[in-house]
Amino acid sequence: MDSFHGNLVFMRGYACAMALLALPLDEASASPFDDWWASQVALGESGAVRARLIEWEVRLPPPSPEEIRALRQAVEGKPEHPGRAELRVLEARATNAAGLHQRLWTSSDGLLQRLARDDASGATTSYDLALSSGEAWSLTTEGLTIRRLSGVVKADDIGAMLTTFHDEASLALSGGLARSALFKVDVTRPPEILAESKWSGEWAGPGRKPGVEYRVRAQGTFDPSTQAGSVRKVEVAQWRDGQAQWTTTYEVEMAPRARGQLPATVRVVHRSAPDAIVRTLVLLKAEPVSDEVVQALAARPPLQGTDPVRGALTYRSISDELSAAQRVTTTLLDDGTTHSSAMEMPGARPSMWLRYIGWSIVALIAATLVAIKLRRNAAKGASA
Repeated sequence: MDSFHGNLVFMRGYACAMALLALPLDEASASPFDDWWASQVALGESGAVRARLIEWEVRLPPPSPEEIRALRQAVEGKPEHPGRAELRVLEARATNAAGLHQRLWTSSDGLLQRLARDDASGATTSYDLALSSGEAWSLTTEGLTIRRLSGVVKADDIGAMLTTFHDEASLALSGGLARSALFKVDVTRPPEILAESKWSGEWAGPGRKPGVEYRVRAQGTFDPSTQAGSVRKVEVAQWRDGQAQWTTTYEVEMAPRARGQLPATVRVVHRSAPDAIVRTLVLLKAEPVSDEVVQALAARPPLQGTDPVRGALTYRSISDELSAAQRVTTTLLDDGTTHSSAMEMPGARPSMWLRYIGWSIVALIAATLVAIKLRRNAAKGASA
């Protein structure tokens, strides 16, 4: 080979090498497992529910006799005590273990949302939440509440309640990995591949207070021949000054998923201790959905009309809070006519319990109960 052609070959090789070096590290060296892991972690991120329908079931363990007895004592002689509604729910679930069935539709930008929630045990009524164009609404079989979107998230806002369901959907989608985000533990670094197509990883992140650290451990499988993997177990623990404070475990049954696919079936058992089940999540469906479909589902359901999710509507009262100055309540009377009355809106919203006395209290209790059950264990760590 003459010197000219030799130099040409060298320059081509040099150019190829420089091109590889110019690639981001993940593009130049990412393995099929690394790609799969990145897609699995993404299923636990806040935007994972966008442009998708997520359908899942939550199964809560039956309340203990001691829990019911304590609540009965707390409400005895107090007819207005909000715990009376919770007591009715717990008593119903003590004899019927059927789960909470939930469906969440979200647009690609997250601005349009619709949640439909049903309690198969019959302990609570159906409940719907939605974010639509410039407004939010909640629906029960008895009434519709319409609110303007203020952009300020408060504890009793529809948007805040929807966030609770987003967290649940992401937890089911990701096979428990979404919980790492609650404690701000970065799990993007791929775990280690072990023998027999298994993987295992550990990650850690600092808490809000000095000496506090959160640790995440996860295990699963990955088949190099099919490039499909699964999560089998996730543990989240709080450590303080080198001592373990608590551990939450998510035991996962998950059909192997290839990169680019949505999970087919996932079952997550959430334990606060080896013998203490907090809840069980069962993913029933995860599929793409168009913005046009979400827009139709998030539209305000009409009085005496039909809804694409609920069918013929039976509610008889509308609480219109679109105005910052007043709340207008419209009631459908037995003769088919409507009656409207206006009430000045207070400068500050009262508490959830006082604000929803009447037809919608059961629905809000239901949502609150779910939030309490889901966050009971997480709240201890988040406050540290």
